[in-house]
Amino acid sequence: MENIDPKYQGKINRMRNLPMFANANDQDILDHILKKEEEKKGIKATRPIPGTYEEKYNKLIADLRSEYGVDMNDSNDVESLKNLVRHILQLESIDSQIRALHQEGMDFNDSRTYKNLADIQRSLIMSISDLQDKLGISRKMRKDKASDDVPQFIEALKKKAGEFWDRKTVPVKCQKCEIELFRYWVNFPKLKNTVNLSLECWKCHEEVIFAR
Repeated sequence: MENIDPKYQGKINRMRNLPMFANANDQDILDHILKKEEEKKGIKATRPIPGTYEEKYNKLIADLRSEYGVDMNDSNDVESLKNLVRHILQLESIDSQIRALHQEGMDFNDSRTYKNLADIQRSLIMSISDLQDKLGISRKMRKDKASDDVPQFIEALKKKAGEFWDRKTVPVKCQKCEIELFRYWVNFPKLKNTVNLSLECWKCHEEVIFAR
């Protein structure tokens, strides 16, 4: 048997008790460890190199500000947004590590690492949800806000339509009764238009003359 590098001996001793290595000798276990390390290096070498943390951080800050209109004049909102971005980037990193463990095939010693990563992942998801609620940008709050905005939008639209009608038309009233009899509207106001008409007030029956 070849001499075993002392740096691997501790791991070999721990792995010897696993059922899959019941009939294996130290060299077999070492070969397995070295194979896993080579596979891990190969996977890491083929992964694309992401942008720097600062670039991703600034881009995410800008995207969230633009999409949700976060008030950057409110110091509490600013701090919450920064924490949200940090947590999102941390969660992205944890997700990558968990996917790498699955791709590389976990052994006995990786299970503890996986559990620790999963615990961190769960904690980050909860923190992100809390920060989204604090900023008013969670999915539920956005849906509730959208529902609340519909009646307000309709009322605002009706108000603007009324203002447009008052601005674009000329009311014609009975001078005696102060009753509005009709509205004068010209489709092409920039062209020369002359109007002369008379009508009877439905209440006092006086003649109302309109000329423009």
